[in-house]
Amino acid sequence: MAVSGVGSGFVFRSTSQKKENTKKEDGGTFGDILEASERSSNDPLTTQEMMREIRDRMGEIYDKVKKGQTQPSFQIGASSFTLKEWERFLKKFDKGQEELEEMIREAKQEQQKKMAALAPEGNDEWVKTV
Repeated sequence: MAVSGVGSGFVFRSTSQKKENTKKEDGGTFGDILEASERSSNDPLTTQEMMREIRDRMGEIYDKVKKGQTQPSFQIGASSFTLKEWERFLKKFDKGQEELEEMIREAKQEQQKKMAALAPEGNDEWVKTV
């Protein structure tokens, strides 16, 4: 029994190995699982083992959908985010923006202090224009 769509030289590996070697344990796409398993072992699976892994993954997905544990995912550019992932991404982005703004503010104040030191005495207007 052959798996359709699988080119020669492509090797499937067990998803159980994935959980040992990656941080993401709560699922992922089938491609994520394959990529993680390719990094963890070079032992190829038989066709029966491949089919069992696919069935197991399908069962996990079915159980999640049945229990209502899935979240809608939205395509944004080349990435896809759930609402939770998007909020986490925005928080990290906003934090980076705030840090950058603070660095710019500090650099500007430092520059103004240097300019004030170089300015002729009593000429504060010169410093403010720079």
